[in-house]
Amino acid sequence: MERMPSGPNSPNAELQRLDEDVHRPPALCAAIVARLTFGSNIIETETDSYRLAQTRAQQGTVS
Repeated sequence: MERMPSGPNSPNAELQRLDEDVHRPPALCAAIVARLTFGSNIIETETDSYRLAQTRAQQGTVS
């Protein structure tokens, strides 16, 4: 098996940076949502989420 090169410019280093990006604090998630919804009109329908219900049914959780 060939060994992956390592160093700041190697593909392996890029994968490591991507992995670190996945584990960012919740503040980053809030900033992303704020950026996506800036200037948008949010409409609250006060109905149950079909996707949430489907996910919970697949996971076997009810709430």
